[in-house]
Amino acid sequence: MDEVLAGGIANAGAVWRRGEAVIRPSTPQSPMTQAFLHALRDVGFAGAPNRFA
Repeated sequence: MDEVLAGGIANAGAVWRRGEAVIRPSTPQSPMTQAFLHALRDVGFAGAPNRFA
């Protein structure tokens, strides 16, 4: 079950929790951010998320 999260200005009402994941709208920078997180994971940084919804 999804839970809408309160707060925020730009994404108010558009951020929700699905299980352990927090889902928010993507931005024009999202592909670069995801590539960066994948690169961190590829070099062994365990703190990077391992999945993107």
